[in-house]
Amino acid sequence: MIDKKKYMIFSGIEFYPKGGIKDFYGYISNLDDIEKEIEDSDEDFHWCHIVDSKNLEIVKIGMEYEFYSDRKNHSKWKWETIKNEV
Repeated sequence: MIDKKKYMIFSGIEFYPKGGIKDFYGYISNLDDIEKEIEDSDEDFHWCHIVDSKNLEIVKIGMEYEFYSDRKNHSKWKWETIKNEV
C-alpha cells in the first residue's frame, strides 16, 4: 500500500489555467506546516494551492504579494483557508 500524505501541494511562478499535474510540488501531512514549507523553500514560487488528497478540494491558497529578488529576505505571502460546503 502506498503511504499517501493528506495534502497535495501545487505551486508555480506564474498563475495560469490548465497547469495541472505539471504544477505538482509534493505532499505534506500537516496543513499547519505548509506556510513555512513554501515560504522557506529555495524554489521560486509565486502562488500555491493546497488540495485535500481524499476529496480533491482546494483547502488553502497562498499568493506572494511582495517579492524580493534576494530570496534570503523571504517574500511576503497572503494565505486564505477555503471553506468548502458539504
